[in-house]
Amino acid sequence: MQCFKYITDEQKVTILNLFNDIGNKEKQDKFLGGSINVKSNNRRRPVTNEKPNRSFACDYKVRIKGTYEILVCKNAFCSLFGMGKTVVERISSNIKQNNPSPKDLLGKHANRSHEILVQIKTHIQSFPRLILHDNNEKRFLSPELSISKMYNLYLGKHEHDILEK
Repeated sequence: MQCFKYITDEQKVTILNLFNDIGNKEKQDKFLGGSINVKSNNRRRPVTNEKPNRSFACDYKVRIKGTYEILVCKNAFCSLFGMGKTVVERISSNIKQNNPSPKDLLGKHANRSHEILVQIKTHIQSFPRLILHDNNEKRFLSPELSISKMYNLYLGKHEHDILEK
């Protein structure tokens, strides 16, 4: 790609590592949003049988060593940060509509409380572990134990808690 000729391989690795070190998805989205400049289209030249109108255009910037920025194409931007085009399109459309980046709800469940999760984990940990004769580090649950058996035992033990709620 033409956009990559101004960026060395070492700089590409540095950019990706700095982005991955952010860790939190919400912070990564904010970082990407700061690197995208959304512009509205000033002119529109209609042509027959064309795709729907684009309402905005974007410039994608990559900061090198924290000192200077390079404009790159969308493909290079996605490639440098290891993101898909749909992620970048979602972020740019949120910027255009002045919407903040949505909260990351991955792994969060509103249908069960933290106490119930702790109960479930302690219930699973209460089962005896088997040790393989080859390896003393790995421990396994009994092969006769199934999820449905564990669930029925859990219900028998905590049924009064479930009925109260």
